[in-house]
Amino acid sequence: MKALLNSLCGKLAQNEDTSMVSFVDSLDDLLEMVNDCSIDVTSLDFISDNIARTTHRKGASLIPLSNRNVIIASFVTAYAQLELFEVLNKLGESMLYFDTDSVIYVEDKKGAYHRNRSIFRRND
Repeated sequence: MKALLNSLCGKLAQNEDTSMVSFVDSLDDLLEMVNDCSIDVTSLDFISDNIARTTHRKGASLIPLSNRNVIIASFVTAYAQLELFEVLNKLGESMLYFDTDSVIYVEDKKGAYHRNRSIFRRND
């Protein structure tokens, strides 16, 4: 479930404007790439007499994909951080390590703190 939610949230915030690197060994392929209006070639380096390295990205005229929503992705990230801070406050000094989505802590034998196993329901 965690991997599914991470994938969904990551897809909402995915950057469409990523650069790609290609190695071209033919003059015809190089000219085709440079003259393609849907691609912006940002750099062109000749590695040897026969190979060129191009860095390129999608042109700005392309329509952005409709399944992106940075606002929702930002909200999910901020909400997850608030939930994490709430758990860290409850744990206090028994917390050993935490990351963006996990906490390692020492639990005493009396069971002073039992973590909430449900993501959708709070047990305070």
